[in-house]
Amino acid sequence: MNMMSKPLPPAGGEWAKPIYDHEVIVYRLEEAGRTLLSLPNAGCLPSGYRAFWPQGAEVAAECWGYGSDEPIRPPAPTAAAISRMDEAMRWVQLIAPDKRVIRRIVLMRALVNPRNERHIWSLRKIGKALGCDHKAVQRWHDQGVDWIAQALYAQQLAGADWAVLWAAERQGRDAL
Repeated sequence: MNMMSKPLPPAGGEWAKPIYDHEVIVYRLEEAGRTLLSLPNAGCLPSGYRAFWPQGAEVAAECWGYGSDEPIRPPAPTAAAISRMDEAMRWVQLIAPDKRVIRRIVLMRALVNPRNERHIWSLRKIGKALGCDHKAVQRWHDQGVDWIAQALYAQQLAGADWAVLWAAERQGRDAL
């Protein structure tokens, strides 16, 4: 099905309300970017970097104010956060394969610093990197998120597994 075409409405019924709208998709993508940047990295080798200083020398260096220059890492994300990150990052594949620039913009804009909640790539930085105006970048980002929303809504109307599970969870909460 073409992403721009809409499925026919149900016979005698109303359209189902979309599970994911524009704002929710942007929130989930930014949450995925925060989670991605919060993942611990082990370094370039399995054993990591080592210092072969004696223990006393390290303590003396810290006493003189020459402590670790490593940035403070945010806490490691939970398994549920990593699962949500994987799900949200897969949504970018719903953008047509020939729209690589828009996919790149959506992914770049999703990266949010977990310590200060600021975007790693501002609209102006993305525009400078791609050689275009920041207003065009904003328009393309919104267009990419809208394509994701349309594809998710089409999956929801088709009865995708995730949509059925979501509806079952909500019905269970409403019954309580």
